[in-house]
Amino acid sequence: MIRKNIIANKENVYETVSVLGKHIRLTQKYWKYIYENKHDELEHRLDLVILTIENADAVYQKSDDVDVNLYYKKLTAISFAL
Repeated sequence: MIRKNIIANKENVYETVSVLGKHIRLTQKYWKYIYENKHDELEHRLDLVILTIENADAVYQKSDDVDVNLYYKKLTAISFAL
């Protein structure tokens, strides 16, 4: 997988290509939203988020928004969706 860590632009935390070949850009604002509102256990685990996006075990299209995919990865006893 192609990875590009964006350091020059403080607005972006990470940029990568998903297992589906989709370009994913994670902004600082959205990353904060994820760990403050959805997955507080991931606040210091951006590595797991990237692993899930790049090597998901399953990807589902969100039922109420066709533009959103949910990426799932089984990590020992932890499982989460983005």
